[in-house]
Amino acid sequence: MPQLLTITALRKQLFPVADRVIKTGVSVKFTKDNHVLKLSVEKKPDKLANLRKHNVIVGNPEDLVNFKAWEWNEPENIK
Repeated sequence: MPQLLTITALRKQLFPVADRVIKTGVSVKFTKDNHVLKLSVEKKPDKLANLRKHNVIVGNPEDLVNFKAWEWNEPENIK
């Protein structure tokens, strides 16, 4: 069962209480002006999960396996 604190008690112990909520996953309820609020934790979404796959290699990817940049001659049409 979540713990009920006054907002003053929460203010005095905010960082230890927040650390405990993060560590245990148990939410903490507190009161402010006849309202009950809850401090809880949820896992932050992975930024990389939203990335879309892009086809960025033009040509055959196998050509890159033994590619040596120092032996490459720039094509005439790129200049």
